[in-house]
Parts: sequence; C-alpha cells; structure tokens
Amino acid sequence: MECYHGAAKRQRVSTVEPSALTRLANIDVLGHLATFLEAGELCHVRATCKALGSSDESAFDGLSMAEEAARRIFGSASDEEKAMMPRQDGEGWIELYHHLLMLRARLTFDQLLGRSVEYQAGDKAAVRGTSDFGTSSAICGNHVMRAGKHWATFIFGREDSAYQSVGVIRPLPGWDQRALE
Repeated sequence: MECYHGAAKRQRVSTVEPSALTRLANIDVLGHLATFLEAGELCHVRATCKALGSSDESAFDGLSMAEEAARRIFGSASDEEKAMMPRQDGEGWIELYHHLLMLRARLTFDQLLGRSVEYQAGDKAAVRGTSDFGTSSAICGNHVMRAGKHWATFIFGREDSAYQSVGVIRPLPGWDQRALE
C-alpha cells in the first residue's frame, strides 16, 4: 500500500495542465527553441509527446511540429547554404537540418593514422607531419559532401616538398567498421 501511495503522489506531481501544454506546443515557440538545439536533440523533443512528434495533424502539410520547426530553420538559411544542400527524396527536415549544422561547423580530422602525424597545437582542424619519413593519414569521417564546390588547402614547408603525397577521396562504404591494421 505504501508503494502504491508513493507512485500515485509522483504521478500527480508530474501532471502538466493541458493549457500549459497547449501554450508550449505552439509552432512559433518550438521553432524558436529549436534554433538552440542540435538535430539529435530535436529528435528527442519529437519523441517526448504526441503534440510535438505526431504527423497526423494536417496543419503543417503532414509534418510533425518538430519537422516543421526544422523546415523553418532550414528555410532561414542563406541561398548559398541551400544551394549546397538540395533536399533528396525521402529526406526528413530534421536530417536536412543536421546537414546544415554540419555545413556550418568547422571541418575537423577525427582520426589520425600512422606514426608521423599529430594535431597542430591541439587543433583538430590542422595536422602536421612530425618526421621526414613515415606514412600517416588524417581522416575527416563525419562530413558528407552533398553538392557544390569543395576544396582543401595544403601548406608545405620547403623541407617537406620532396616527400609529400596528397589525396582526397569520397567516403567509402563500411570504412568506419573496418579494423585498422
């Protein structure tokens, strides 16, 4: 009996007034709050309640409130950003918002392979070789090039010019699951 009473008390405390939920479940409020969230966090918001995650309502052309908030954020992106990220068939707005955030983020090298490479001054966006001989690689594995122009800048010192080989490849399927030798 004691446990049941405690559970009932917790249940009463966690109840939210319907009028308060209605005020919070407003697309303008959610849209403003969503600008402070990462795409994964917006997915968590969508999963919290039916009012935010259900796409049954026809108010937003079949989109959930969370998807509509992501669509509005993407709509406010610059024309240049939109041109680099055309929406693909079946792609959700939250996923597209995730790619927009990645586009705006600084490109970093997530993985360093080999003996002769290190981050320059601890900055994951810059790497440098540490010796004249040795094989090394820097891999940026979490960005996908969707459209537009892409470039990289390589700076070599005079002593490095005879020994450098540079290559850029697109992501390979299953690369992140491969064991490194």
